[in-house]
Amino acid sequence: MARKLTGETILEVGSGSGRFTEQAASTGAMVVSMDYSIAVEANYASNGGKDKVLIVQADLYRMPFKENFF
Repeated sequence: MARKLTGETILEVGSGSGRFTEQAASTGAMVVSMDYSIAVEANYASNGGKDKVLIVQADLYRMPFKENFF
């Protein structure tokens, strides 16, 4: 059973095809799943329809989030 993290936000960096995105989503937290490669397309196919999951293709060194958001 996954730990409950309702109200928290998880930043998953290097998510690839989303193998662990599903586990992170099962915690109840908002999951921002990020990868630089086109593997985000497979992740989106598997996890894109889940509530509280945002899948982003981005560079770790130029993340598209407000500073200090995480």
